[in-house]
Amino acid sequence: MRTMVDCPEGVLDQVTLVSSLGFDALGGQETVDLEGLKDELDRRGMALPEVYIGVYLRDGALVLPDNWEAMLSLFRGTETLFALHVHVEGYAAREESIDSRLVREFTKLAKQAEEFQIQMGIYPHHAFYCETTQHARELAVAVNHPRFGMTLNLCHLLKVEGAEGWEQRVDGLIPQLKMVSIHGADDGDTQSMGWDRLIRPLGEGSFDTFRFVSYLRDKGYTGMFGLQCYGIRQDCAEALRKSQQAWRSFQTRYAEK
Repeated sequence: MRTMVDCPEGVLDQVTLVSSLGFDALGGQETVDLEGLKDELDRRGMALPEVYIGVYLRDGALVLPDNWEAMLSLFRGTETLFALHVHVEGYAAREESIDSRLVREFTKLAKQAEEFQIQMGIYPHHAFYCETTQHARELAVAVNHPRFGMTLNLCHLLKVEGAEGWEQRVDGLIPQLKMVSIHGADDGDTQSMGWDRLIRPLGEGSFDTFRFVSYLRDKGYTGMFGLQCYGIRQDCAEALRKSQQAWRSFQTRYAEK
């Protein structure tokens, strides 16, 4: 929500807005005031379920954010998900030796997840080292730890892998999925579309996001869904309000199936 038009700047005002619209949680990222955000959400009985974090493989070593240890301590025992977008210096294409190194490093992180009672997952992201769902799944399977998996963001799935045949691509992901991010989007040749068409308020666009959600639930996904809002050029409060209404309609429609 922080990149939308007229989004409140402070943590207090952001939480106040999402609370007033009926949301029960708000995600974060490594660069925001996570302690202040968590405190305000805790005060209101709301959750901070996910933190978006960049990790970098440089010279064979995994470089974590400077506040990594602080984040581990802050979220100890909360089951908060650390969603890790993966970067490898000097490599754009996938390489077996790099994957092997990442698996070793991620195995260490999985042990930290167990120690601190949190969750971790690879976040496949367009134009980053790990950008496909299959790549993320294979890395997560190789780590082989119940607290380490992957996330699925609809906009990156559409941009990287396209809309056609998405069902077959998501089928094998569910055992590793920790979170799914959804939004409105247009259907068609999504790989050639810009983010303005791939990330819209929930309920907008020609892509059937309700069917996407229903398919995952029908296939056994029981985890959380989050709302992706990045770069939506609409009034923040109005876009969130429309998205909340769409989500409630999804819930009603699914219950009536």
